[in-house]
Amino acid sequence: MQPLVSFILPSYNHARFIAEGLASIFHQTMPVEYEVIVVDDASGDNTGEMVRACGNARVTYVRNAKNQGNAATISRALTLTRGIYIAQLDADDRFRPDFLEMTLPIFSAHPNLAMVYGDVAAMDEAGQVYQDPWENHHARRLHHGRAFFGNEFVLMLMSSPSSATARLMRGDLARAEAPFPAYVEGRFTTTEWFLNLRLARYHDVYYIPRTLADYRIHPQNLHTQPLVGHAQERTIIQILDHAFAESDALRQPGLKPRAYGKAYLQLGDSYFSDGKFPDARRCYLYALRWQPRQFLRNGGLHRLIGTALGETRYARVKSRVRNWLAPMQ
Repeated sequence: MQPLVSFILPSYNHARFIAEGLASIFHQTMPVEYEVIVVDDASGDNTGEMVRACGNARVTYVRNAKNQGNAATISRALTLTRGIYIAQLDADDRFRPDFLEMTLPIFSAHPNLAMVYGDVAAMDEAGQVYQDPWENHHARRLHHGRAFFGNEFVLMLMSSPSSATARLMRGDLARAEAPFPAYVEGRFTTTEWFLNLRLARYHDVYYIPRTLADYRIHPQNLHTQPLVGHAQERTIIQILDHAFAESDALRQPGLKPRAYGKAYLQLGDSYFSDGKFPDARRCYLYALRWQPRQFLRNGGLHRLIGTALGETRYARVKSRVRNWLAPMQ
């Protein structure tokens, strides 16, 4: 029998959290036929033991022979699913008990949707929620706290409001995107953005202003990891290149400069905070070329100057300016 929902859990060294994530699937308030696909990205811990200890026959555990990275692991998991719908849960996160109860009926009413998504809350390493919804997740602000049904392709291109952990996807559409192109690499947020854009190209989405999952913030979380080489930059720019080459929906005046300008500004800031000043300078100059007003309005100029000063001199200048301004405040 085909399961109604396939849950995919990509995992890398998250053995201590995965039992809680699995339990959040097993204890959904809406009982349905489901399967769980755990893909272990060659973890060095006892992830396999923890998964087998759950004792649930609906759980399939597979392990990558060597570490493939988040994008390849999610891609592999998608190819193994059979469900009419697919939900993704990173192994250190958890669903709210009513995740399926809130999302599945919307698909019943609107069967042509690409996905239904909601908000996530931030929780600490011990599982205590401290921000609901999480401020890094912008969907509720972008939608002014109201439900949304319709085309969100351009909004997702510019803001990526959907979180993978709070998203239920149409299975046939999601599976059609796997395996992912070779250029999709880098942080997990880039994989999430890529898949959201692919799903929303030709299909409507539905946003629920409700928290559907808890996102764990801890030192080993993928969200906290620094840039690895130029993988993140390559992926972001190629996602934009392909989106603008493929979709007529993006042929709006001024949209392309805004999208590339914003992307390069954010990349520059990431490199800058990581102390990679030559890369930051290069990205800032691209941002300035694509969208000068946006660049200057967002304070890019002083950071561009900072890349020329170097980390020590820039910190010294910032300190002097701060001390000079303090009596005026």
